[in-house]
Amino acid sequence: MSDQINEAIAQFFLQHIRTRLNARRLIHAVSRFSMMSLQSEQLRPAHCLCHRDLGGPEGSIRAASVLYLFKDESLGGTSFYVPKKSAKETAALVQDSLTMSAHDFEEKYGVEQRYMQGSNAYFEQIGSIPAKWNRVIFYDGNIHHTADIVDEKKLSTDPRIGRLTINGFFTCTRKAG
Repeated sequence: MSDQINEAIAQFFLQHIRTRLNARRLIHAVSRFSMMSLQSEQLRPAHCLCHRDLGGPEGSIRAASVLYLFKDESLGGTSFYVPKKSAKETAALVQDSLTMSAHDFEEKYGVEQRYMQGSNAYFEQIGSIPAKWNRVIFYDGNIHHTADIVDEKKLSTDPRIGRLTINGFFTCTRKAG
């Protein structure tokens, strides 16, 4: 994104969101366009799971945002999850999703090569926010989350009709106390 758009998103975060996430000082902010267009057979195992937005200094807050820039609400919003397995088992699952082939990953974990929908053996869905044109959502990036793709056949590489979003990422220090 341009510096001007990044700055506008960061200022909005500082003025309206930061205190709701118990954040103090903004260390870094970046935003980017995102377009989901892959069909199931094109997905790598990591695309078939929810994820967290990690990074930043130890103890920092990592917040995220999604601005929905599409009018077809059936392209999907965002869902949130908690792990059902131990931290060690979840870390192994995530690591394998980054290194294994789709076939081997499905054989080992039983996770189908498709966009994640609802709960599975490894994650419990705890909430979902539907997409609406020009809606922006902010959340703690440490919470497992994923785009809620119900009908992948509607995904397109054409930004006029596809699932186009602006994703923001914010690293902040924590409030004292």
